[in-house]
Amino acid sequence: MVLEVRKRLELLYNWLYKTEKFESASACLDALNAKIEEIEDLYSGIPKVANPGLKTGGRMYPIQEDNVFMKENGSFTCYTLGHVIYITSTGSIAIVHKDLKMAECIKQ
Repeated sequence: MVLEVRKRLELLYNWLYKTEKFESASACLDALNAKIEEIEDLYSGIPKVANPGLKTGGRMYPIQEDNVFMKENGSFTCYTLGHVIYITSTGSIAIVHKDLKMAECIKQ
């Protein structure tokens, strides 16, 4: 079954709400990236490309390492094409839409 990107994001957000709290920023980021891969493999209908760069073809990809910035307090700020993701050192996460500047998902 192929789902539109908005529906795939909803699957990701629902998973975040239901999952246990993460122990650290790294654990949160690793789990988030793994879940993105899983959802995209199952529901995007778009083949994965090894190095997509900015041309994703409509598929969501895990957050690339060069777009993850660690702060002194152990938290991460991550950038994707459409979102800024804030992950605290204790594993809480907020996903903010870049254009709307509104949080789409917050998990304490």
